[in-house]
Amino acid sequence: MARPAEVDAFRAAYRGTEIPPRYSGRAHLAFTSVATLAVVGGCLAQLSAVSAWEWLALPAVFLYANLAEYWGHRGPMHRPWRGLRSIYTRHTLQHHRFFTREAMAFDGPRDYRAVLFPPLLILFFLGAMALPMWLLLYLFASPNVAWLSVATGFAYFLNYEWLHFAYHCEPASRVGRLPGVQRLRRLHRVHHDPQLMSRCNFNITYPIGDWLFGTRHRQAPRRMPTTTDLRRIRERLAEVESQLAFHDALSQQLNEVVARQDREIAELQRHIAELSARLAELRGSRSGPDADPGQEVPPHY
Repeated sequence: MARPAEVDAFRAAYRGTEIPPRYSGRAHLAFTSVATLAVVGGCLAQLSAVSAWEWLALPAVFLYANLAEYWGHRGPMHRPWRGLRSIYTRHTLQHHRFFTREAMAFDGPRDYRAVLFPPLLILFFLGAMALPMWLLLYLFASPNVAWLSVATGFAYFLNYEWLHFAYHCEPASRVGRLPGVQRLRRLHRVHHDPQLMSRCNFNITYPIGDWLFGTRHRQAPRRMPTTTDLRRIRERLAEVESQLAFHDALSQQLNEVVARQDREIAELQRHIAELSARLAELRGSRSGPDADPGQEVPPHY
């Protein structure tokens, strides 16, 4: 499939303005991987005699992270929310123009910047999210639950980064041929359709949130409407029917007004005709052969 010329133009402009000259995509990927694995390993090293109920933190945090990924992607990443405009700009206005359904793959390592989160985001996760969560769970649950939750959260983040990276590798590459990657990549490729990106396939990793909320969409040769599309069409039809009913009532009122005005005009025309006839009679009686000019009243009277 030929790559659109506008994609080439945007990629060239993005590389010139958004990617620093000394940027290294491989170093970026390595830092994200090593730093995140170090946090996960450090958390797991703190575990001691984990009980059965404490292990439940793993699926609970995994599901929470999946839904947070879903709503974060469906929300501020694709809608310009006040205060979060930079997220919308980076994702919708840049990432989705750099990678489209016809052009999903990197051209080289410098393009990694258009996919991977900035390295400082790991510090943000650690300071703004992981530490408060760890503290609350440490105090109100148990130390093991706290360490397991932070480890699971960071592992999920790295899983997100690795999978998203794999989707934008060439499908024939070693990474692109990994088991399961091509299937998930097809879902993500559908999401990169400009007509569908704000409506379906918001999970980057595993489509749990999309399945729960009815936004999972598989690619088809000819795109068929999804359940969400049909529901919106029905809502739109109901809205159009309501508007038509309103306009019908308004049209009926206007017809009644016009009919009433027609009757009033006809009545006025009848009165004018009667007055004209009366005036003609008066003029005729004054100008007849038996009229006495001496009996006429002067005009000033």
